[in-house]
Amino acid sequence: MPSLIIGILLLICLFSPFSPIKAQPYYFRHYQVEDGLSNNTVFCSELDRHGFLWLGTKDGLDCFNGYNFKEYRSGDSAKDLKDSYIRSLYLDTSGVRDLLYIGTRIGVFKFDPLKESFDFILKTAGEVDGITEDNYGRLWVITNKKLLCLNLRTYKILPVPVVQNLEATAICKTPGGQIWVATATGGLHQLHYDLETNHFTLEHYEVFRAGHHLSAKWIERIYSMKDGRILIGTANFGAKLFDPETRSVKDLLTYNSENNGIFARDFKEVGDSVIWIASESGIYIYNLHTGSYQNLSQKTGDSYSLSDNAVYSLTVDREGVYGREPIREDLTTMRTLIAIFKNIIVVKVGKVPFLVM
Repeated sequence: MPSLIIGILLLICLFSPFSPIKAQPYYFRHYQVEDGLSNNTVFCSELDRHGFLWLGTKDGLDCFNGYNFKEYRSGDSAKDLKDSYIRSLYLDTSGVRDLLYIGTRIGVFKFDPLKESFDFILKTAGEVDGITEDNYGRLWVITNKKLLCLNLRTYKILPVPVVQNLEATAICKTPGGQIWVATATGGLHQLHYDLETNHFTLEHYEVFRAGHHLSAKWIERIYSMKDGRILIGTANFGAKLFDPETRSVKDLLTYNSENNGIFARDFKEVGDSVIWIASESGIYIYNLHTGSYQNLSQKTGDSYSLSDNAVYSLTVDREGVYGREPIREDLTTMRTLIAIFKNIIVVKVGKVPFLVM
């Protein structure tokens, strides 16, 4: 297989405030290892309160300030990272300063950006695929389809019998503090905690209709919207929307233009009705009110389009959306600038745009 030119790319687009799904030109600027990125494969990203983009790569943790990259790799000192293969990130913004929880092949590290120190807080037997924190000082971690609960005061694993056989694949927390877990068999579970008895219970919902083959029920990603509804990314049947109040599931996008099932990997909510969907078929910009959408995909011979149609993740920044798309050692990160931010003007010179701030 020929090697691919990869890196982080910058997407610049201009949205009409009256027609958020109307087709607009999109341009991408690529960044890669030659520009300072630790590795061209990036698995995850988070944006902190200061506007720094943290990237978990195959060979280190990177901090991108919009111009330059700062690298953190494994080392021998007590406060160094012990594994450079960064599989997942979770940013805790609840304190006076941000803390970053880093999922690797050997466990979870807590990183203090101010002190630039790493603490190895949880050892695991495999890759850490998902991390979130509840409102009671507990970190929930997915590794090898097992859901672990870590007390952040004692750094001890808490026994939670109801989650032992879940085959967990994805996790999220709603704005109201509820923890939801998705599974490899198409289940969606709400985790309930009784403060008085200190016990957990699960409430189960089926995402797929009866008759779907078992192999099609893998849930890759769940994402909580601002209103508490949950977006669900599946491996074979696209993107779905679950409403906890009505207990109903709605299909948003199921098949791509070639009539193949969409593998939906991530979501981000932009505005009141628009969501961005990262998939193996490119990026979909979807209007929840109208059901209309736009598909951004790779265009052969166009160096300003997506470098590959497999897009794994999106991260919203103060000016738009960052995203990443790894495949076959391929990562692309993009940024979109939205016209509603009055201090940004997008100016096009020929085919290449530039910014006047």
